[in-house]
Amino acid sequence: MGGRGSAPVTRRTVVRGAAWAMPVVVLAAPARAFAASCTYDVVILNTLLAGSLSGFDMLVKDTKYDAVPSTTALFITGTKMPVLQFLVTCNGQPAAGVQVAVANDGQTDIEGIPLVKFVSPTITTNVLEGTVVPSPYLGTTDATGRVNVAVATATFQGPDLKPRDGTFTVTIGGQTKTFTYRVFDGIPLS
Repeated sequence: MGGRGSAPVTRRTVVRGAAWAMPVVVLAAPARAFAASCTYDVVILNTLLAGSLSGFDMLVKDTKYDAVPSTTALFITGTKMPVLQFLVTCNGQPAAGVQVAVANDGQTDIEGIPLVKFVSPTITTNVLEGTVVPSPYLGTTDATGRVNVAVATATFQGPDLKPRDGTFTVTIGGQTKTFTYRVFDGIPLS
């Protein structure tokens, strides 16, 4: 072909070059398969504050109303909205940048107010009882697989049955885990 000493490109040369390109495609396929086969798990990191010793995943007093949510507020005493701290893992490893949906079970008090509402932990104002919030609450895990969610509650009136037990769900990547809660009026469990 060209008279300068270069060998012509043969079909064998083209096939040999294509063989080197194949491992890139082969290696990419297992990565996609791994992501699709992720088994998510979620745990509450601040279980002692949330009330796990009581037999519930979340034991919360019904009068959380005063000011900004707090990661140090107790769930069973005080007036600040407590913050649940979740850890999300994928096949046992922290899952960063994953959307998390936290939903209540739809139970309401006698006035029709949801017993529990899940809201942003960074809000700057109080979530009053009548404040309508979307359910589920959507958050995204940070680089360590953690996501925080504040918990607002209804205020029981005299005719309300108490305490009230229920469930809430956390959904990640189409996989759902159910947790239990108890909302009570007064201390310890009146």
